[in-house]
Amino acid sequence: MLDAPTTQHERLAAAANPAHHEAWAYIHAAYARPIARLCLRSGLSTGEAEEIVNDVLARLSGRLSKAPFKPQCVRLREWLAHVTHLQIFEAQRLRAQQDLPPRSEEHTSELQSPCNLVCR
Repeated sequence: MLDAPTTQHERLAAAANPAHHEAWAYIHAAYARPIARLCLRSGLSTGEAEEIVNDVLARLSGRLSKAPFKPQCVRLREWLAHVTHLQIFEAQRLRAQQDLPPRSEEHTSELQSPCNLVCR
């Protein structure tokens, strides 16, 4: 039986196998809280932060299963921060869209009428 991974690089290599629970427990323990903290500082709710943590870690899982992580090319923390910021931006954009007042029926039907098309 192989020794348990001890360095970050060994754990990332082991995490390429989603069934390697020890490696994923380490990754979750090491990175879930900083990702959630970044989300909360950006004004997202706890639920939104948890969703982003799960999405980011799922993307990491997909990336590791496709190709081994190469620290000389991309630093893990920088990659996680980049992906997290993209997810935060998307969550904020969706929240802003939901806060917009709904269009009136009159306005909507006016836009749907071919003779009254409005370019904005």
